[in-house]
Amino acid sequence: MEGVVRRFDLQRLDVLLRLNQRRLDPSVVGALRDLLRADTNEAHSTPVEHDATVQLMHVAAVLASWKILRVRLDEQAVAAPELDFLKERMAMLRSLVLQAGIDPEHVDALLEMAREESMVLSELQATLDELGWLMMDIANEIERRTVGLDAQLRGTLEELLVLLRVDGRQEMT
Repeated sequence: MEGVVRRFDLQRLDVLLRLNQRRLDPSVVGALRDLLRADTNEAHSTPVEHDATVQLMHVAAVLASWKILRVRLDEQAVAAPELDFLKERMAMLRSLVLQAGIDPEHVDALLEMAREESMVLSELQATLDELGWLMMDIANEIERRTVGLDAQLRGTLEELLVLLRVDGRQEMT
């Protein structure tokens, strides 16, 4: 959050506060959000709809890939304590996506609303940018924590790792 405050990106700070509302004191978060609300409405630039669409599809692809990977890991009866963090972090990512009002399996209604209302599109873009940073952080954590795993298990994680590192604002190939 410190970097967001230093860049004076109020809309992004508002999104961060909302995404982390369960971790922080609700009364403090409410007061900060009230202070930010007026400035956030004035400080945003018009986002690009295409970026939001691509980023939404990227988030949905990451969560779908994780769902499949988790089943494969369970089927292989992988008992690697090095992966416990991954299950927690991916559950947190999914929870944050849902808390942000994004249903990764049904993004069309949200995109339609964003097309009709520039403020919704702007807020969606800020939320997706923050989720992108979170996914990159999860990828970095996978790299750090799985160095000691065997090559087969690291290979199993590779597809998720690549997806997490994709910049969601660019077309996925």
